[in-house]
Amino acid sequence: MSYDATSPSVPVFPSVPASSTLRSPQGLATALTILLAVAGAVDLAAAVIGFGTDAAADIEGDGPLTGAALMYATVAIAQLVLLLGTGAVFIVWFHRTRVNGGVFRPDLFDQGPGWAIGSWFIPIVNFFFPFRIAQEIWRASAQAAPDGSARAVSVTPVTVWWVTFIAANLISRASDSVGSLLSAVSAVFAVLFVRKLTAMQHTKAVQGPNAAF
Repeated sequence: MSYDATSPSVPVFPSVPASSTLRSPQGLATALTILLAVAGAVDLAAAVIGFGTDAAADIEGDGPLTGAALMYATVAIAQLVLLLGTGAVFIVWFHRTRVNGGVFRPDLFDQGPGWAIGSWFIPIVNFFFPFRIAQEIWRASAQAAPDGSARAVSVTPVTVWWVTFIAANLISRASDSVGSLLSAVSAVFAVLFVRKLTAMQHTKAVQGPNAAF
């Protein structure tokens, strides 16, 4: 679904070429919500198995995998598959919302939309740059006051998601079980972030840059 900026039914945003278009992120957000929910459930299962047994240690043994060790290994494979699939969809969604953000408020961004993809793959940079971009997209997607004046926008949902996401990635290097538990928590906050930002962009695309009241 696209929001065509040349259509009379879609508000025109200042400083944007008439040929610019807004593309709805709603379909991607729905797919991402499902993937995140499944990934969170699998992460939680991995944490429960890890806390309740010595399955992780048993995997390192020479014998065939049985019982809890086999279950743990299966869940670990599922985690990896879901990580790759969810990550790919998330980056596509993230890039689309960044492009839309540039249509809404091009003045809020320091770098081009390509960084919404590339910043995830650069060591060190990927610890803080995607968070910065997410904050910029969030602010660009918020409507102004009814009279057009700027209004404060809380970025708490972005911050909470990012803190839990980074914590899960760091702690998983020391403890798979704790890392999996934090990953499950992070998935919940990621869903909230994705759904809220998508809703903000839809509202601004349909209603215009200023809130009705």
